Amino acid sequence: MLLMGVSRDRSIYAFLAPAASAMSQQLQKLISIGTHPKKGVFTVIPATTTDTRQQLINKLKEIHLLGWHQSMRLNSAGMVQPYIAKNGGGYTLEALLGVIPNGRSEPDYLGWEIKGYSSDRITLMTPEPDAGFYGEAGVKAFVQQYGHPTANDTLYFTGLHRVGNRNDSTGLTLILDGYDPVQQKITDVNGALQLMTDNGQPAASWTFAKLMDKWSKKHAQAAFVRYSSNKASLPSFHYESPVHLGLGTNFSHFLHALQQGHVVYDPGSKISGASSNAAKVKARSQFRIPFKQLPALYEGFEAEKLSQ
Repeated sequence: MLLMGVSRDRSIYAFLAPAASAMSQQLQKLISIGTHPKKGVFTVIPATTTDTRQQLINKLKEIHLLGWHQSMRLNSAGMVQPYIAKNGGGYTLEALLGVIPNGRSEPDYLGWEIKGYSSDRITLMTPEPDAGFYGEAGVKAFVQQYGHPTANDTLYFTGLHRVGNRNDSTGLTLILDGYDPVQQKITDVNGALQLMTDNGQPAASWTFAKLMDKWSKKHAQAAFVRYSSNKASLPSFHYESPVHLGLGTNFSHFLHALQQGHVVYDPGSKISGASSNAAKVKARSQFRIPFKQLPALYEGFEAEKLSQ
């Protein structure tokens, strides 16, 4: 049995337990029980007896029972700041959990990815393309090429893109290259999710390697917390019961959901002041899914009441 662990400084430690050893036999018994989650070919055995699931539920219960919370976020020093933008629900929940916003592809709280949501369409992740025209030329050139103009001198690249369906507003078709939908397996490790032009050129591509890394790190276990909001100038949010937990996943679940049209590419990239020398570029590539389709992404999907 080969044991591997990652420390807080990202060093990797390994220990080999021979087949006849007491440790190997004990591990075999633990695995045979089937209570430990799988990550690809690996079995995950916590290195601590701490029940992070119960810790998470206890904290979310506390947040739920306290009622309404004014919109806020933590700055890079961990200090609370008021926050008035429309996406404050997720930031406020992170602040209440003590999570400082960052761009790292790691779980948010005690090894759990936390997703606050207020509508039935949930953002799963926001990776930018790493290949194709977008990967080579960048988001600005991409939006200039494939975006559409709106008022106030702004170019937008928007629109729902589903695998196999051409989006008439962008003229691009989302395809899975290197994936067999019948066997639900990757047939080419160098494959990619691609936005293709009508003449077969990749306008944007996400290599499987990049998507797999992002998905596996963030979604091994995830908590989905619905919230409601008021209409005040400084909004407040109430985090509702139950919370839903996604337990165990693998990349093939994500690809299958893409193939089925459940996961969609729903971008919101834009260039403000597009004709000026001071144009501002915002990259927003996001993959979203209806709440009712979430169970298909996980080995287990459970509801936990946050009641007294």
